[in-house]
Amino acid sequence: MRGNEKAPVAYMILPHRGQRYALPAVAVRQISDLPYLQPAKEYPPPVAGLLRWRDQVIPVLALDRCLGRRDRPMSLTDRLVILEAEGKHFGLVVEDCCEMREFSDDLFDLPVTFRGASPFPSYMKQAFSDQEGLCFVIDLSRLLAEAVDEANRLEADQVPDDGAAADRPWTAEERRILLTRARALRQGEEKSDEEGTRTGAVVVIGQERFWIDIDLVREFASADPLIPIPCTPPFVAGVSKLRGQLITVFDLRPLLGATKEGTSREAGRLVVIEAEGVLVGLLVEEVIDVVSIRPEKIRLSPLALQTIPEEYAGGEVQYREKERATILDVARILNEGDLVIQEEV
Repeated sequence: MRGNEKAPVAYMILPHRGQRYALPAVAVRQISDLPYLQPAKEYPPPVAGLLRWRDQVIPVLALDRCLGRRDRPMSLTDRLVILEAEGKHFGLVVEDCCEMREFSDDLFDLPVTFRGASPFPSYMKQAFSDQEGLCFVIDLSRLLAEAVDEANRLEADQVPDDGAAADRPWTAEERRILLTRARALRQGEEKSDEEGTRTGAVVVIGQERFWIDIDLVREFASADPLIPIPCTPPFVAGVSKLRGQLITVFDLRPLLGATKEGTSREAGRLVVIEAEGVLVGLLVEEVIDVVSIRPEKIRLSPLALQTIPEEYAGGEVQYREKERATILDVARILNEGDLVIQEEV
């Protein structure tokens, strides 16, 4: 960072009903598929239900209600983002949370005509712009305090009827799926102290699932066409242009002994990592989830260690009840492996 340049801030992007919203990525504690929510009829309209998360019961808000929109029935495909603001945990139900992006440009204030009694609540006064258009930033420090007041401005016919959300009439199979997800979110409740908890992104590389420390991730982006570099090892996929900057892109499949089907240019996503002040890209097929883990929950996975060099695998983590991912020590791969990071190509 030079001179008066501002430190970039990472945001989790939430596509929702044709619009994009953003949350500070540092506030995200967990992302999961929608679980079963206990009905909370005595709570104000923004609260879709209550959830037992670890050793506490947290309120879960519906983004539609917070925005003052007519509510919609929840779906098994909805996502739950568990957040922390000012020491308090709560959930937010959204349609999707597809990527994390880092921005160093200043946020701009929304026009005055959008303030006050408007389609946008008072905790949404800023936005940023990128090549995909506007993205509205949610101020989490004000969300819990003001969402109730904003929702109370709804017209009577906009307030959800019973059964519209958490207590909607799920089928027996849907209820079973939701309850299974809720049980998974209670895991670790005997360890309420979050000291030592690490958060990471679960990605797919060569059909294998890996967990990457989120502190190293600067953003998730589309894998645009790569420019090949002649006479380089097979794990160097080429270079890509990221907002005017060329970054080296690595395909870790040969290094990890993972299945390599198709060319590196066919990978779906790019995970941008910062290593010693230099940005590099890692090709992945998919970004699945953001998961928090505790050291005591990490276990060795002999099966994974048979194909992945032992020095690059930090054990195995379980998430979503039965899913597993191998912890990938990206910092060690970049610093001690055979990868040569070039700041200029």
